[in-house]
Amino acid sequence: MARKVIAVVTGSNRGIGAGIVAALAQTKHPKGALVIYATSRAGQKQEIPTQYDNEVRFAKLDISDKPGIKDFLRLIVKEDRAEGGGGNGVEILINNAGINLNRDETYESAEKTIDVNYRGVRDMCQLFLDAGNMKDNSSARIVNVSSTGSKLGIHGKALQERFRSVQTVQDVDALADEYLKLYKEQKLGDSDFGSGNISYQVSKACVNALTNVLAKEYQETGLLINCCCPGWVDTDMGKIVGQPSKSVEHGARIPVRLAIEDIDGVTGEYWSNDGVNDSGHGKVQRW
Repeated sequence: MARKVIAVVTGSNRGIGAGIVAALAQTKHPKGALVIYATSRAGQKQEIPTQYDNEVRFAKLDISDKPGIKDFLRLIVKEDRAEGGGGNGVEILINNAGINLNRDETYESAEKTIDVNYRGVRDMCQLFLDAGNMKDNSSARIVNVSSTGSKLGIHGKALQERFRSVQTVQDVDALADEYLKLYKEQKLGDSDFGSGNISYQVSKACVNALTNVLAKEYQETGLLINCCCPGWVDTDMGKIVGQPSKSVEHGARIPVRLAIEDIDGVTGEYWSNDGVNDSGHGKVQRW
């Protein structure tokens, strides 16, 4: 039986996620045909052209529902076994799902943003690495879709250093928890986080820090874990701050590169183009 490579893309019903799935469906993976699980909370099907015997499967997945993530993993394992798969498990995980509720922000919406954008991505990574056996596959790739909003210049220098020096997932959890605690107590303006509606930015900074921590933890296994900014893409989220210049096809370029192409073993880094309007394939940048 021909080798199959299982890939999972979250938040794939529209926007950048849909663009990533469409690009993967047209990509020839060097190790075999791709079985792409295009997931979203609704799990609705779409017409996506494929090549090279690639296949797209649609599934429901809410990344803020940890038991639901476990159920989804069991589904993948069950289908792989039923089809006589090679037992390699998920080899590509692209964590794209996310929300931006900065407009008219409240504490409740700030908490939801952290829950989805950071804690949901954290749970996806940890469960797929462990229960999904990605940690045992040296060919595995995890790509966490971040944002230029994650750049730490909006925060005080002491907080920037704390983000850059995290050693454990618990360290990142503590930063997220501290932000919400200060928000609830209305003390953000007196802190290094700074005032204003910045929950989206903080959540993405936490994603970058998580990426770095996990990459170091699993560096000896050979699997690669990176994060990236796709740029200012013409999506509902992108339009929150104006009219974006980039298409979803261009926005998919960096995530797909990190998931498929040879990146010389680079792991734990933040990738982007020099400008949010650039349509290149990205490079390592300081965040």
